[in-house]
Amino acid sequence: MYEALLNQNLILPNIDSFSEYLKLAYGSFHLLIGAKHFIGMKEGVIIAFYNQSNHRKNGYDEALAYANVYWMYKNFPYNFYFVLNDFISRNKGSRNFYPRLKKFEFFVQSSEFIWLERAYRSFLLQKCEEGTYSLK
Repeated sequence: MYEALLNQNLILPNIDSFSEYLKLAYGSFHLLIGAKHFIGMKEGVIIAFYNQSNHRKNGYDEALAYANVYWMYKNFPYNFYFVLNDFISRNKGSRNFYPRLKKFEFFVQSSEFIWLERAYRSFLLQKCEEGTYSLK
């Protein structure tokens, strides 16, 4: 992954630079916090923010968080939808559900990631039509 990012050969749809990937990762962390690692390199949950309270600083955990973001968008939109489903099932009814979802929504609305916003909106509309999600 380092070589791909360094050479700007990201092999991700719609990402043209390392700085875009970092923006994408930061916004995506709101969906990944507390999820089990999707890449299978570690047991436990994703700790995305390096200096969260009650967590010791660990560069390996941070690197794994970025690797999970890479996985999330590698097979777009399939893996992205998988993460969204996981987010909803893990957080539905918790006090963090809507704040985290709103932070992600704010990110996709205020950035250059229109392709991501379209996929996100499409996912939510499908879930509403199925009756498995409500837009409160």
